[in-house]
Amino acid sequence: FDTTLGPLVFADQYLQLSAKLPSHNIYGLGEHVHQTFRHDTNWRTWPIFTRDAFPNG
Repeated sequence: FDTTLGPLVFADQYLQLSAKLPSHNIYGLGEHVHQTFRHDTNWRTWPIFTRDAFPNG
């Protein structure tokens, strides 16, 4: 998990983290609908918490 690609941006109700991942095989990240299980990692932005609700753990 390499975060040297970009800075950590923190503001009121906003957090951005850029990371260089060791593989293009990313599955199950975020709360949105996918056409396939595997994510497109070609410089895409993937929101993680977008429904204004915490996950039920």
